[in-house]
Amino acid sequence: MKIRLHGTEDECREVAERLAGVVEVLAVSAPYPDRGASVLVRVYIEARLPPPGHSIPLDVVAEPDGDAG
Repeated sequence: MKIRLHGTEDECREVAERLAGVVEVLAVSAPYPDRGASVLVRVYIEARLPPPGHSIPLDVVAEPDGDAG
């Protein structure tokens, strides 16, 4: 699945880390700044549900790969 986060860079990083504890995060894009004077960014995550009975370690965080898909 594809997930788009929109917020400050710190907010997006925090949510991406938290999502890694719920779904299997395959890729996290670099932050893309909004147009104009906005301080917000967009971050794109590619993820999938883990297999049944498989737990995701909470310390797993994908590295940014620059691919917005």
